[in-house]
Amino acid sequence: MYYMFVSLFVLNVISSIPDLSEIRPVYAAKDFLEVLSSLRNPNYDENIEETLWGVIKLPLKTRDIRGLVEYYGEIAACLKHIGLDDAVPGEYKPTLSLSSERLLLGRKVLERNHGPMSKELCKQGCPPSLRSGIWHQILGLEIGDKEKEYFENLKNLVFEHDLLVDRLIKKDIQLTCSNDDHYFVFEDVLHQVLLCFFRDTEILRRFENSSGSPSLAVCRGSPLHPETLVAFPPCGIIPFHGFTMYEGII
Repeated sequence: MYYMFVSLFVLNVISSIPDLSEIRPVYAAKDFLEVLSSLRNPNYDENIEETLWGVIKLPLKTRDIRGLVEYYGEIAACLKHIGLDDAVPGEYKPTLSLSSERLLLGRKVLERNHGPMSKELCKQGCPPSLRSGIWHQILGLEIGDKEKEYFENLKNLVFEHDLLVDRLIKKDIQLTCSNDDHYFVFEDVLHQVLLCFFRDTEILRRFENSSGSPSLAVCRGSPLHPETLVAFPPCGIIPFHGFTMYEGII
């Protein structure tokens, strides 16, 4: 009787599992775009004189022209930005070019060591020579001898141990940064930093205050048991397509 009950329970569980064969998996941004473009609204009234001329055939509510101008006011054409208007006269010192003026302003911001002020500076462009220091302030990072020694240990781990995710990292860099006209020159630097990142076990502490959980695996030769599970890769994060670009902006 007990085994019959268990069999019926298993059959009910199996029958309640939906058929996933018709669900298309999404692996990359291109797949996500194709899925969105294939969606149709069953409640859409075709008698309405409105043409859905976009790739995505969903009548999504969007801002009007006035709303777009207000929302993207910080990148308005009337404002000067580093990378676009470097040679034009400065806003506060017309005798200097915009790039020279922003460089002086950026140095003053670095002296203040104030994260929100650095964030405001970056909204209209950050001088390339100050980018490292400005991003340190925005992210609230303080790098001393202890942090440098820890990073050296991570680099040693790269030489001592090969991980399967190393191939995924290399492939992702080839598909993203290698084909980007802005980041291809930093391909080697991005690769070296990511190899250390995926061996950093300190990142696991971030999961303590997060709804997510690290990816787990069983060591070779160990039985499958909760006590034998370890994070893999050591940082607990599995790289996905485009992950490299999160590092590229920094």
